Amino acid sequence: MCGSHSGLHIIIFDEIDAICKARGSVAGNTGVHDTVVNQLLAKIDGVDQLNNILVIGMTNRKDMIDEALLRPGRLEVQMEIGLPDEYGRTQILNIHTTTMRENGKMAPDVEIKELATMTKNFSGAEIEGLVKAATSTAMNRLIKASSKVEVDPEAMEKILVTRKDFLHALENDVKPAFGSSKEEFEKYIMNGIITWGSPVSRLLEDGDLLISQCRSSTMTPLVTVLLEGPPGSGKTSLAAQIAKNSDFPFVKICSPENMIGFTEPAKCHGIKKGKKLLVLGTTSRKDVLEEMEMSNVFSARLHVSNVSTSEHLMTILENVDAFNEKNYKLYRKKKGGKRLWIGIKKLLILIEMARQNEETQRIPKFLCLLEEEAGLEM
Repeated sequence: MCGSHSGLHIIIFDEIDAICKARGSVAGNTGVHDTVVNQLLAKIDGVDQLNNILVIGMTNRKDMIDEALLRPGRLEVQMEIGLPDEYGRTQILNIHTTTMRENGKMAPDVEIKELATMTKNFSGAEIEGLVKAATSTAMNRLIKASSKVEVDPEAMEKILVTRKDFLHALENDVKPAFGSSKEEFEKYIMNGIITWGSPVSRLLEDGDLLISQCRSSTMTPLVTVLLEGPPGSGKTSLAAQIAKNSDFPFVKICSPENMIGFTEPAKCHGIKKGKKLLVLGTTSRKDVLEEMEMSNVFSARLHVSNVSTSEHLMTILENVDAFNEKNYKLYRKKKGGKRLWIGIKKLLILIEMARQNEETQRIPKFLCLLEEEAGLEM
């Protein structure tokens, strides 16, 4: 009623990316979406400046917002609200378990600090969901399984949320949307990393140096690394191990199957802008990348070698405890010192195939497989 002399007005746009996507980015756009963005920009700029209006936008997809909206005079102050640290997670857990503790429904074996440590990369909403899931698990114990659903009449007195309930919720119900997934890493390095020779140890050392560079360097906040080598040489496993060694809070695996159905712009947005990034790429076709002039995009290239000597092969066999000492002696006698050429991934498959035979037939079968698959010298 009082125009510029009235009190402060606050306008809040929740999920502002829904109406302010970058102009020209919407497939099949008839221009309506771009018009909405243009109108909003014009309204924010205005003809006459108003000092009693505060516009707040909220989004978890800043990369999708039209950059014109973020220029000075518009939404010029950008504040990133990151994931809570361990202290913050402790406070959030205390808030959501207050009622439970006040009414004596939380077991003494539940340690809030332990849960805060275990919920790395959890957002506040996910921590709230964890508490609710643990409560549901505790309540389900009081439901009697029969032909019809029955609840123990004394359920309210008996219900007690235990540490086991929280661990069950962590394992089965609530997973962080951000951060690294232990299960995803384990899928790629389920057999561990076998340091069968200097090529592997040097590559892991170089990986540690690149991690340090990305973490501490102000000159090169973006570090891109290409691991190239023959098929089956363990490139993906080594990349996963380097990422795991980094202990970065957010690790994302972009694999071909994860990109199915994505539009080209969506694929481009798979890698965030304006952050300190360590990008690890793998390829078995370095020649294709060179033809596309993409190999020079990477700031470092690490070659992943195949296993080529009997000494390296023996190291692998001993590491995985493939055969007994008698079989090792038989191998050294027959093929010691011979050269071969095989990727670690394929080699582990051949070892498992040979181990399915009787003990006396394992080495002969293994040598036969090596001659067929690895070009082992006769």
